[in-house]
Amino acid sequence: MQLSLVGVLPPGLSLVQTDPDTGQPTYGKALLTGKPTTVGSTTLVFYAENGIQPRDVHSLTVRVTIPGDVNGDGKVSCDDVNFITARYGIRRGQEGYDYNADYNMDGVIDVRDTAQVTPYLPAARDASSFDSDNNKELT
Repeated sequence: MQLSLVGVLPPGLSLVQTDPDTGQPTYGKALLTGKPTTVGSTTLVFYAENGIQPRDVHSLTVRVTIPGDVNGDGKVSCDDVNFITARYGIRRGQEGYDYNADYNMDGVIDVRDTAQVTPYLPAARDASSFDSDNNKELT
């Protein structure tokens, strides 16, 4: 079976259709690999053909995000943490489940997801350069 791709992979990604050890073709299998360099979504269309049966068509959307940006607004902030905590306790298959909030993809949205996102939050302001009484930067 041969796989054909229609579409452009996000920069930094490649589609591998050979065994990395032997270099032989992996008929009917492919591996999407690499480190994406551009944020965004791309829909790819795969055609599978074996020369006998009608061609099989499948589409796949590849979404590249900033690590920690679970709400998809293009930045990491407390809004991402709030996005997760608003869904605490919801499990895969239940109403309200959002795979973006289940950051570790273990099937339940909980504090472990928050713990994996918080390291991506921007560093807190340096207290010596901020006047908390007047809520403004010191000059």
